[in-house]
Amino acid sequence: MGAVRVGVVGLGAAGMFAALALARRGAQVTGFEQFSIGHDRGASAGETRLFRVLYGEGSIYTDLLLRARELFLELGQQAGTSLLDTYGALTIGDRSVGWLASMIDSAEKRGLPCSVLDRRDMARKYPQYGAIGETDVAILDPMGGIVRSNESIARAAMAAKALGARLHDWTTVTSVEEDGAKAVISTAEGEQRFDHVIVATGPWAKKLLPSARLTVRPVLQTHHVSLDSTHAGASFPPAMVMRGNVMIYGVQPMPDSHIVKYFSDGLADYRGDDDEVAANFAASRHDVSDDYFRKVAAEIPGRFPGLRPEASRGYTYYEGYTPDKAPLIDRQHPTSRIIHMVGLSGHGFKLAPAYGEIAANIALDTTPPVARAFALSRFDHAA
Repeated sequence: MGAVRVGVVGLGAAGMFAALALARRGAQVTGFEQFSIGHDRGASAGETRLFRVLYGEGSIYTDLLLRARELFLELGQQAGTSLLDTYGALTIGDRSVGWLASMIDSAEKRGLPCSVLDRRDMARKYPQYGAIGETDVAILDPMGGIVRSNESIARAAMAAKALGARLHDWTTVTSVEEDGAKAVISTAEGEQRFDHVIVATGPWAKKLLPSARLTVRPVLQTHHVSLDSTHAGASFPPAMVMRGNVMIYGVQPMPDSHIVKYFSDGLADYRGDDDEVAANFAASRHDVSDDYFRKVAAEIPGRFPGLRPEASRGYTYYEGYTPDKAPLIDRQHPTSRIIHMVGLSGHGFKLAPAYGEIAANIALDTTPPVARAFALSRFDHAA
């Protein structure tokens, strides 16, 4: 019996790490990407992503985050470079609110390192963040940091190819269908048959999976030049600032530079699950408006006085969410040859290596118990 043939549609972070996980297990892997590998339109876009192990969104993610961290470090070591810069990550907000309380509880139960900084601690250690609220604290996750996202995808692609994976960029998949004991991928070049197909097309999922219950939204980010040397590396760890259980803004230092990436949730242009937007957003790159740049420039001085308020650049990419904002990683039905790996945004890039392993295990019929939390069946009785 020959190697299991698996097609992977969508080679962003999760799809690429699934391809790598499959190749490492000896599968015959063929990947398809409609744009270039590492493109800047989907949810994996950009040079960096925040990484954190202390998680307020649910304890189920903790083991996955530890595994993802291990896989990022392992791939970087194999490539002779750093893909995960572990100089800590901050979450700032009211410690009595669910999210931060859950993070502290998780650290205590799992014996994970954690520091809780009050307003005076922050002023002394990280004055770049300005004054935090009177009742706020900052949770420092020393195992967190920055993932070099573009390079991680590129290195995973190189590793998968070295193991025999065939990766096709600029190849649009027009359909994925089941035909008996096979799954069929159709492109302009014709049809290919596989034992299993993983669909990891992010915000484009509805094109191939029309029944997928996804909300597509744009995310706008800007880059700012630091006016001094204190906004880099360990002296300025990435942070999320919360109000209740909602992130209102976030900031990340860009590795090896004096550029800082900024995201303001309050200024984002969320258009919801509009079918036309969902179907057509990828037709062209979407510029950040002058009005958005002006609003960001007005916010920066009160939050980060050491940054130049005017952005040096800005960009938009798109994310896709399930109704409960948890991933969907499951077969289309119990005996299906088609595996959904969609709706990953919000828990996405930092967990991509672990998600890829889950999808690979499903394709190879070694499904881990954790995958049950991400099953399609959880929506069976949803309103």
